[in-house]
Amino acid sequence: MNQQTNTVHFRTYDKETSAAFLKTRGKWGELSNMCGGFPISINGLELLGTEALYQSLRFTEHPEIQKVIFEQENLYFSKKCCQPFIDKSRKNWMKERIQFMRWCLQLKIAQHWDVIVPILNESKGMPIVEISKHDDFWGAKLQEDGSLYGMNVLGRLWMEQREVVFNTGFKAFEKILPPDLEGLMILGKPALGCLSKKPREACDQLGFF
Repeated sequence: MNQQTNTVHFRTYDKETSAAFLKTRGKWGELSNMCGGFPISINGLELLGTEALYQSLRFTEHPEIQKVIFEQENLYFSKKCCQPFIDKSRKNWMKERIQFMRWCLQLKIAQHWDVIVPILNESKGMPIVEISKHDDFWGAKLQEDGSLYGMNVLGRLWMEQREVVFNTGFKAFEKILPPDLEGLMILGKPALGCLSKKPREACDQLGFF
């Protein structure tokens, strides 16, 4: 997937030969944004996971909504609580959301390297696919013939980052910068970059302006 564009096309995947995940407790479930146990540290905050961060980025002009998201007790509620506020989304949210999701995955890899990288290694050579019953943008839907069909953007972002891991190693994740987008705020403050010193260590927060 081209990092500079949102051009995505539908594809068909063989479920049996893919690293396909539906439930967080199933095989490959750690790659789901809904999977617990992968907190994200950013801007001096420790969020429940990538889903909480991703959903909050929809409302960068509304710290009061972000606060509601961050206060939820699990990642499912972090997503569900956003529904009443959809009309307050960032102006260019639909164009920017892939960049935001890429950033979330990069942070997850950087901050949980020792868990995520072995999973990516195990999936080497396999398509990574999120199975979804309703969303064929981020995931792919199960078809009558047993195949999976969809844009699978989340899976393709994982495959993109897997190649970065294989080709560059941890060096590529030592400094994770937020997307260069206007008004990227978290609770009223500019989103900070994340400097990862080495695996297993917490991320220090640096402002990159």
